[in-house]
Amino acid sequence: RARSWIVAKQRPDGGFARNAASAETPYVDAIATIALCELYAMTRDESLREPCERAVRQILSTQLATGGWHYPEQSLRGDTSITGWNVMALQTARMARIEVPDSVFQRVQKYLDSALSRDGFQHGYTPGKDFRPSMTAVGLLCRQFSGEARDHSRQQQGAAYLATQRID
Repeated sequence: RARSWIVAKQRPDGGFARNAASAETPYVDAIATIALCELYAMTRDESLREPCERAVRQILSTQLATGGWHYPEQSLRGDTSITGWNVMALQTARMARIEVPDSVFQRVQKYLDSALSRDGFQHGYTPGKDFRPSMTAVGLLCRQFSGEARDHSRQQQGAAYLATQRID
């Protein structure tokens, strides 16, 4: 029943939110894509491949030139929280063997660089400000999904920092 429900909720453009212009849309689309791609990966039900591919295309179409994602009404700079959910959706799609171009993850690195603090490992909620342990965790995970090795100095410094913080 869950399979039928989620497929029925998908819009023709691949998204899932009822209102494509609402503030919840980037979260709804990303989280529903994660669920759909997980289902496809677990079942290999080929009737799910096309809905997964449409969901991924929708996410790819909303990536900003800066490499991140944002709320529909915000500036075109990006938001680390929304970027994290979209990167997770794309990583889940990759695990389900849905094609996601490497260039998408290269652009994610570009966004994450803009959200980086001067210390080189903390990440802000938006580029250059509001540095939080939770956004640092998101940024570091996105960098790993984008190909950065866990033994990279940024990952090591970030992990040591996060071990001393209370995640908000």
